[in-house]
Amino acid sequence: MPDDISQPPKFPRVKNKQDITAEIERLRVKAIFVSIFAVPLLYIYLAPALGFKLGYFIERYILIFQFLLSTPILIFGYRIFLKGLRSVINKKLNTYTLISASTAIAYIYSIIVSLLMLAGRISPREVYFDISGLVIAFVILGYFLESRTHTRVISGIKRLVNLRPKFARLTRDMEEIEIPVDKIKKDDIINIKPNENIPFDGTIIEGYSVADESMVTGSWGYVNKEAGDNVIGGTFNKEGAFNCRVDKIKENSLLMQLVRQIMDIGKRKAGFEKYSEKTGVMLAPIVIIIAVIAFFAWLGSGSALSNALSVLIIACPAVFGLSVKTASLVAGSTGIRHGILIKGNDVIQKTQDIRAVVISKSGVISEERPNLIEIINYGKFRKNDILKLAASAETGLIHPIADELRHQALVKDIRLFKPSQTRSIAGGIQAKIRGKNILVGRIGLMKKKDISISKIEKDLDKMQESGKSIVIVAIGKKVAGVLVFAYKLNTYCKEMVSDLQKMGKKVIILTGDNRITSEITARYLGADHVLYEMSVNDKIKALKKLQGRGKIAFVGMSTDSELISQSDIGIAFDTRNLESSKDIILLKNSLLDLSSVFRLSRTALRKMKQNLLFSYIYNIAGVLIAAGIFSGILAGIIISPVLAGLLLAVCPLLIMYNSLMLSFFMPKIHTIRKSKSE
Repeated sequence: MPDDISQPPKFPRVKNKQDITAEIERLRVKAIFVSIFAVPLLYIYLAPALGFKLGYFIERYILIFQFLLSTPILIFGYRIFLKGLRSVINKKLNTYTLISASTAIAYIYSIIVSLLMLAGRISPREVYFDISGLVIAFVILGYFLESRTHTRVISGIKRLVNLRPKFARLTRDMEEIEIPVDKIKKDDIINIKPNENIPFDGTIIEGYSVADESMVTGSWGYVNKEAGDNVIGGTFNKEGAFNCRVDKIKENSLLMQLVRQIMDIGKRKAGFEKYSEKTGVMLAPIVIIIAVIAFFAWLGSGSALSNALSVLIIACPAVFGLSVKTASLVAGSTGIRHGILIKGNDVIQKTQDIRAVVISKSGVISEERPNLIEIINYGKFRKNDILKLAASAETGLIHPIADELRHQALVKDIRLFKPSQTRSIAGGIQAKIRGKNILVGRIGLMKKKDISISKIEKDLDKMQESGKSIVIVAIGKKVAGVLVFAYKLNTYCKEMVSDLQKMGKKVIILTGDNRITSEITARYLGADHVLYEMSVNDKIKALKKLQGRGKIAFVGMSTDSELISQSDIGIAFDTRNLESSKDIILLKNSLLDLSSVFRLSRTALRKMKQNLLFSYIYNIAGVLIAAGIFSGILAGIIISPVLAGLLLAVCPLLIMYNSLMLSFFMPKIHTIRKSKSE
């Protein structure tokens, strides 16, 4: 049980993840020692009810036996009493307040009554040594089991942390030396051999790699890497040897960012979570009041103190904080295992309210950078001249088409001009190169600038009808050439659209591409709607308009940061900007993970609500039954302090085991892949 229900569950005195095993071993030893005293104490407690005889010697000195067996248990549980005292001093009453108060009252009362009976001052009456000892024993045993279960909850996080090797080979002065990874600095050159884990994010400068990145990104299969490619720390180098320049170290690496994001999921709270935590904070003082009322209500019946103790012991305010936090931790680690990073409990809740999913065509539905498949030249202009002018005009522009033009110029060893003026305009770019006005853009831009395309318009329409994207290059008022691009659609596009629609989500495609090509793509995928020929400002306005009809999720590349921020749920399709991405990141760039986001969120939310419902039922029903309120209705059903202690130990375990069921979540992509292979 956590010390403070407003904080995520944590181990006592654990300063880092390496201490967890040692802490569990310490708790195991304590649990075994406590059991040595608790088992005979439990036998003495249950024997009369079960019809067993204790023997003359034990029956005669039963008070001494109960005292000797319960006292060591209370001594070993001294931390419970310290935490209870601390909660009173800090005016933050919690589960430890109730446990320590009830067991201390039972133990002190029993000592006083025993001494008075031995002195002959009072007649024999019931004492509660067994109750105080057994309750503390159940709490210690429960905490041991809870800690082991918690280890399973965070095992996915531990596996991520342990992916990074402890040592790395560093190349210095033409020699390789092996040093601890903590000594490695940015821009150092390290050497990686086959069958080794890569310690840092970096860039290959020599050699090659066949890397397995599934441990970090969730993406199955091997990825070929060569000089100039990036590698991810914590991934496995299956084949090849290479030298790598370290780009990110320690907390800046993708691996540690993922760990940080999982641990921070609970910081962004769902709406119902805030109310449940307030309930947990208010419960302890309410339970104390009910216990006092129960004591006076049953005074004179012989069970007043027993009922009051049962009320104090059975209540568990901590489970309200535990209910959501354990489920969110398991959901986070399960998501990472399948390539989905959810950045908050509020996101899990909000995904269920999404009515439409707006998807950026570039980079998500199609590959981010198109392929230049043809250059059509007119008049005296050569094809390479048109490419040179277009690539020069796009200098400095961050756009997939600009990237492809510069790449093609580099491949063909074309040296670009330095434009004297450039200006981005809706639908393209305007530049001045060597005194000539150059216009590069879509058909609509040419018409707007009064550049005649009537002679080639039919040819352009045919190309667009075949799914091609067209960019026209004009010099002055004349068309010099046409650049023809083709986008390759990403895998599982149709399946993704169909799956989202089955879940009741509208699918809308957002693109800057031309109308004909966009509509062809939308029809092929089966999307509900497509918005085409849109600039960034147009896209933002479109999102705002769509939000007026209901909550929307936007899926785009990290470069679409403005659109991701504008949407109700922002989903990034790449890991280039992990920390600043808004809500959800798809780590392995698989479109089917988009539908898995909604399925996982729905399953996690269901578990959170199940846990909270159980917490409310357990605390309300348990406290009221223990107080004896239903004694007339539920004849013969009583909760003794010992049974209350047992229930208190079991309650958090049930919450944790229910949360762990989330780890069996299976994305739909496995089903689709299997059906395709068959």
